[in-house]
Amino acid sequence: MKIKINLESIFKNTIKDIVAITDKAKVCIDKVRYIEKNKSIIIPIRRKKIIAFKKKLFSSNKKPIYNSNTLIDSVITINNIDKYAIKNKCKGKLTEITILFGIQINGKEIYLSSAEEDKGVTLYEIIMKANEIDIELNDTDPIGG
Repeated sequence: MKIKINLESIFKNTIKDIVAITDKAKVCIDKVRYIEKNKSIIIPIRRKKIIAFKKKLFSSNKKPIYNSNTLIDSVITINNIDKYAIKNKCKGKLTEITILFGIQINGKEIYLSSAEEDKGVTLYEIIMKANEIDIELNDTDPIGG
């Protein structure tokens, strides 16, 4: 799978798709990189394969159904980053985290955080501000698990 999103304003359904694809994905935190020349953040992930969507009761929204046995190696590239902050409180504790609620987009802010906590404090998060939303997801595993 290859997805490229480049929008001045992002649509609600696009955000839901990004959340569904990245929810509960695993991030190897030692491999997250900022490339100053391109103003890009590279985030290698292992995500669950979406096999179907189930309609929610009393709603028009659909819930993704994942194949929990199949992890797909992918890379998320977020371009045009003006500012970013990586808060890593896992040093020496974890090398991989699980993204909680997928990658979130609110206006020009892009955010991800770990499900892992220590006494109620999130152990890992990335907060980014971008000129425009420019996100790429490329599967590096050609078979998809």
